Amino acid sequence: MKKEFKGHANKSGVYKITNTINEKKYIGSAKNFKKRAYQHVSSLKNNKHQNKHLQASFNKHGADAFLFEVIEVVLGDKLARTTKEQMYIDEHLDDWESCYNHDKRAISKKRSCYSVNPKTTKEKLKELWDDPQRRAHFSEMMKKRWENDEELRVTFEKYQYKKGQTSYMKGRTHSKESNEKNRQAHLGKECSKETRAKRSAALKGRVFSEKHRHALRKKVDFVLENDIISYRFSSQAEAVEVLGLNRGHMSSLFLGKRKSHKAYRIKRTW
Repeated sequence: MKKEFKGHANKSGVYKITNTINEKKYIGSAKNFKKRAYQHVSSLKNNKHQNKHLQASFNKHGADAFLFEVIEVVLGDKLARTTKEQMYIDEHLDDWESCYNHDKRAISKKRSCYSVNPKTTKEKLKELWDDPQRRAHFSEMMKKRWENDEELRVTFEKYQYKKGQTSYMKGRTHSKESNEKNRQAHLGKECSKETRAKRSAALKGRVFSEKHRHALRKKVDFVLENDIISYRFSSQAEAVEVLGLNRGHMSSLFLGKRKSHKAYRIKRTW
């Protein structure tokens, strides 16, 4: 995309992007012409521009067919710029087909499925998600994605923790309200037979390390951190059942990955 800042690259005001092949224009305002020009170029080259009409035309004619040009320098705040932008938009109302702009107003009140109000956004997204056809389409799309080995590799490389990188949850804890919401959301839910079968198949043939097997066989003595009372058990399973502990956290306790669980810690093993 060619750029004509006319010596005002770092100033604010109104600009236009012109398709030199069909003379169609996009009119906008910016606080900094140079930054806004490169924002447009970056979005268009990555096929992510919010104006789909302009994006389609860019894809068809190529970057060399477009010209970013400063129309007028406007001093002042955003209101001053948008007011002047509106004046230039009004000049094209009689020939609106020659504009790439979606709206005839400089500041549009229309938004897609999102809102400045989080509550409204949540309601609209819920309405979209409740559509059976949309859910089926999304499910089918994700199934195809996870069947692609290359997609899996890229996704795992993107999200796996690198050496020396810590989890964003390290040192943080969920609030009681968050834990309660999570508990209520999963209360009474049962895994389908298909899910249970998949989990079973994934665990079949899994070999535990000797350290892990030894930890599972250990006999333990639990001590409350703020008391001298101790409980002696013959197995982890017995301790979990009697004291209402989490089996996974108990295993981590034996492996030395946790120092305590629900105020219990290992006093000694024999």
